[in-house]
Amino acid sequence: MITLLLGNQPIEWPRIVEAVAYVESGHWTGAVGAAGERGAWQFREMTWLEISVLRQRDGLTTAPFIRAHDPLTSWLYANYWLTRLHDRLHLALRRPPTVEQLYCAHNLGLRGFAQRGYRVSQVPAVTKRALARLREYLKHEPKHPQ
Repeated sequence: MITLLLGNQPIEWPRIVEAVAYVESGHWTGAVGAAGERGAWQFREMTWLEISVLRQRDGLTTAPFIRAHDPLTSWLYANYWLTRLHDRLHLALRRPPTVEQLYCAHNLGLRGFAQRGYRVSQVPAVTKRALARLREYLKHEPKHPQ
């Protein structure tokens, strides 16, 4: 299982995937963004299609973009996409990315984050505000049903 750092705090992978959904939509699977992003992870259609091509190549199931609102389908796509971003960042940085760097790659796209030198300090203000929400969310222990 992948574990990334938030400062000096290790965060396990499922919690990271969950945190991205929280920041993007408040975990709302029915969310639709201003630019047509959909689902809890606010996927753009082009990103969804790219993930579908990659998943098909890897012999995994695919789904049309309308399924971005389906909790299980969108989680599978988010987990796959964030794992790919993690691996590509790891190669580019020559070390594991931080939680913040992974979020920036998701939010800005890998190219957009690369154009900023993979530096969190260089991201737009809106992304910095999202990072603050991500950090705050991850500071608290997850609540498990009794």
